[in-house]
This record gives sequence, structure tokens and C-alpha cells, in this order.
Amino acid sequence: MNKKLLSFLLCVSLCSSCPSPAFAAQGPAPVFTDVPAGSWFEEGVMTCAEKGVMVGTREDCFSPDRKLTAVECLTLAVRLYDLQHGGDGVMKKAPEDWGRITLTLADGTVFDGYSEDGPFSWWEYRSARKGLYVTVPGETAEEQAAWGKAHSGAAALTIDNVTYQGTVDCWMPTDSYVLMFSPELPSESIASVQAVICDAIYADIPGPDRWYRDVVYTAHQLGLKDEAVTPGFTSLLSRTLYNGSGCSRMEFSLALAEAAGELEKRFTVESLPDLAREGNEDIYALYEAGVLTGMDEFGRFDADGSLTRAQAAVMVARVLDETQRVTTPPMHGGAYAKAVAELRNSFGYHNEQTIETPDCTIFIYDKGGMMKAPTGAMQLIYKPDSQLGEGTVIGLPHAWVNPGLAICYPADTMTLHEDEKTFTYTYYRPEDIVHEGQVMEKAGSITFTVDLPTGEVTEELTPPTYEGALAHVTRKRIKTSSESSENREVVRLLETGDCSIVLTKGRFVETYDDYILSLVYKPGSAMGNGTIRQLILPSTVYDKGCPWYNPTDRAPDTLEVSEDGSTLTYTYSFDEALEDFHEAGTYTYTVDIATGELSVAHTAN
Repeated sequence: MNKKLLSFLLCVSLCSSCPSPAFAAQGPAPVFTDVPAGSWFEEGVMTCAEKGVMVGTREDCFSPDRKLTAVECLTLAVRLYDLQHGGDGVMKKAPEDWGRITLTLADGTVFDGYSEDGPFSWWEYRSARKGLYVTVPGETAEEQAAWGKAHSGAAALTIDNVTYQGTVDCWMPTDSYVLMFSPELPSESIASVQAVICDAIYADIPGPDRWYRDVVYTAHQLGLKDEAVTPGFTSLLSRTLYNGSGCSRMEFSLALAEAAGELEKRFTVESLPDLAREGNEDIYALYEAGVLTGMDEFGRFDADGSLTRAQAAVMVARVLDETQRVTTPPMHGGAYAKAVAELRNSFGYHNEQTIETPDCTIFIYDKGGMMKAPTGAMQLIYKPDSQLGEGTVIGLPHAWVNPGLAICYPADTMTLHEDEKTFTYTYYRPEDIVHEGQVMEKAGSITFTVDLPTGEVTEELTPPTYEGALAHVTRKRIKTSSESSENREVVRLLETGDCSIVLTKGRFVETYDDYILSLVYKPGSAMGNGTIRQLILPSTVYDKGCPWYNPTDRAPDTLEVSEDGSTLTYTYSFDEALEDFHEAGTYTYTVDIATGELSVAHTAN
């Protein structure tokens, strides 16, 4: 199988286009406008900047909330390792020919590159043959076969300035012709040379155009590619192909422990709510040295969670400066802490809100559409001395908008009553849910009332109302299966006799503002009290990571109602076309407010 294709398939869901981190020599710390004085990460950021381990993404910007990639984490860990072992933290310059592979044919044709992005692959699959190969040029199989046969014969393969004489022959192992290289050596030497060639192919050494080439070279020179000695570094090094891939807290912490070396133990941590001690002694050692504190007061580790620049800076700074290490262990949380940790570490978890009561914590969170729980799912986790017992977990019911696909929105309203014993939350369903001609769920406001001491829930359905619809449009969060989204902000509110025209804005996948334009109908309107019509807004961005939904990060250029209140008109103008979404020019949308019917006209530039 083609190594490059396999690597692409493995990383396609992880890759992003984050810029590389900035690093500098030791010196005065810069002033970052996004690092507030007194923030939990200020001292850590300043220490890393002064030591030259990390500086800003721009001159005055640190980007504390930006997530680190695996290669960026490798860079931090290598710099820290070098500093902790008497070095200056400066990366060693990789020689030009380090990792370079060159195949020269008898007629002078040259295939040249590096293991990470060169033209070479290794074949060893369901065949007695094995070795380095390159795909033969040509648009068709016939063209490839002709070119390959014409160029078969003597060849020389050079790896790190060592040349191996041999031959290439044309072969078709799958759906393309290739030239396979065979070294001309005594039979007893073939295996060892083939091993050298294979190692070179799979070394994943970045080419000269990659910013992290010197980082990988330095890691090799420091002996950090020995899986038996430094498995944490080895794991990060194995992912240099995936420059944009994320790095989990566990992956970075393992490399951090290896880079830090032996640290003074300050206290004993008996247990963590989401990480057993067995097999994780290095992580526990970081806790007991005061380097790690966890993600909550109980020390939850969150092994699979992502890592931000601020978090990494604080962890590294605590290794470099022992005065910044914590002096007290996490709280022992018992069954309550374990229940919270299990919730927070479930796949797809994010977007938490909590409401504290004497009996329990109400967790409102987003599990991401069709994963373990729907968007806006809620759980009660009971505290010590509660009637139901510490660690008891109760999942609260939802109002489905599509039961067949397990899709639900967050509640529109949530109220903890003054006695802190009753919790009420409401969903609004704009219309009946019909399946195969049968009404599965009726439209209206669905109100759930929870008796918190006992966990008992009652439900009430009331007919659709304008007030319920308006709360739904202005307060619900965006349904999304990745990253977080925020409550909607009302940007424009226009009133007519029939309806309210509401333009709202929310954050979509931490990247775009997402505008939504809705008509919310009033009592006495022809459309009916509480009816909602969501209008079309053209996508102004194309997020290739979310092809199922393309948000609109721009409000309409104009938005106005006719004098008689019967027509809504809004426009968007585009200087350039956006593939599959709109042409250049002006789009004018006209809405008959009484019926909600919409028409659109396009005028070219």
C-alpha cells in the first residue's frame, strides 16, 4: 500500500492549518495584549517567553486559547529537554542532505526527495517482493508501461550520502506501473541494506521547506527516538507527517515527563478520578511534583482532551521554575468526582454549563448530535449527604426535534427556583413532527419540572405561542457536532403587525459568526401564533471541515421592511464568486411577510 496515501487517510480528520509557533532566544518578555495581568496563565507565559521556549503568534499576541498541534508540542518538549539537560534550547541545524533520498537512472533521470513528502514508497504486501519504488510517469497504463520498460536497467540509490548500486525494473503491483529498485549485493547483505532503505522511507524526516525540520533533527541528535527509553517523544516524532494534527494532554504530558527528568516530590496523590495509577506513574509523578493540577478541583486529568498554548506554557514553566509549582494535592472527590470525570471524559463532550444546588450539580452540556447524548443534554450528579446518595447520576429528558435521528436542541429557558429544590426548563417545538402521516410529537412549549431532592420529573405541553417562539429563536444555541457554540445575540429586531423579524448571531465551531434571519409570527397572523420561518442567507464562507453546514459570517448589507409592513427586503453583494454557493454580484431577497414566501433576484457586477 502507498505509504503517503495511508498516511493521508490516517490524518485527514485531524489536520488543520495552524501556523507554526514562534520561538526566540532568551531575553525580556514581550507584552501580549491577550495575556491579562493576574490571569492564571500570565506567569507561565512570561516565563516561557523569557526562556525563549515560546513567544507570540504575532508581535503582541500570544493566542492563549489556540490549540497546539503535535509538532508544536514536540518543539516545546525538545526545547525543554535540552534546557533540562544543560543545553541552550536552540535547535540544531539539520544538514541539507539529512533524510534525502535520490534515485538516479542510467539515462540521468533523477527522482529526488525526503521521506515525508518525496516520491518514494515501500512495497511489502502480499508478495515475496519488497523494496523501494517510484510511480512511473504517464497518464495511461500503456504510457506508464512504455516509459517504465524504456527506463529499466542500472540505477543508483543515495541515502544520506551513501550510494547503493542496483537495478530498477517495471512492475504493476496494483493499478499503476512502478519502478522497483533492487540493490546489487551478495545475498547475505541484501537484508541489512533493505532494512536501511525501509527505515529511510519510513523515517518521516521533514524536507527543507518544513519549519520543524530542525526540531526533528535535534530530537534525533538528542537520542529521543528510542521507543524503549523515550516513548513519549517517539510517539510525537511518529506524527511529524501530520503537521496540523492535534495533540492530547496525555501525549504532551508523557513527553513533558521525559523532558523534565526527575523532579522533587511535594506530596502524594492517592488517586485521580479519571486515571488509574497503574501504568501512569509518569503522570502521577508530574502531579506529585506540582507540575500538573488537573482540569478541576479533583484533579481530573482529561487524557484525551486537547491542549491550549496557555495550558502548555503553564506546564512547561512549572518545570523550569520550581517556585511556580503547586504545593497542595487535588481534593479527594469520591463518587461525586468520579461521576463528574466520567461525564467530562465521554467522547464528544464539550460546551459545559453548570448550576449548583445543595443536593446536586446540574450539568448542561453538548455531546454533539448523534453521539452519546444529544445537543444540550442534561444530567444531575448528586453530592454527599443528598437523599439519593453521592455519585448518583440522573439524565434529564429532552424534547426531540427529530426522534429518528436523536437530534435535540438545548433548552430555550432554564430556571432554578428560589428554594433551590425545583428546576424548570422549557423547549419550543415550532411545528408537529410527522412521520409516515402520523404525528409523532406535537408542536408547542414543552416544560419539564424537576424535583431536585428526588430527581422526579413532570412534563407539560402547551400550544404554540409567540413568546415561546421568540425565546426559541433568540436563546437557543446552534446545533453542532464539533466544537462549541454560543447563545445567540440579537443583532436586529424589526416589528410588523404580523411578526417580529429577528436577525441573530452566534459563534460556529470557534471560527465563524453565524447569522440567522427568522420571522416569528404573532397572535392573529395568517401563519398562526408562534409560527417560525427561517429565511435563506447565502453562505459567505466555505469551511471544508464542515461540508454539511456552511455558516454565514456576515449580516445582510441591507435589511428593511416596506412602509405598509407587507414586504421584507434584504441584500448581499459579493465581489467574487464562492464555489457552489453564490456568483459575484448582488442578491436581492424579497419576502411576503403574510405568507413567508421568499423570492430571490441576482444582478451581476
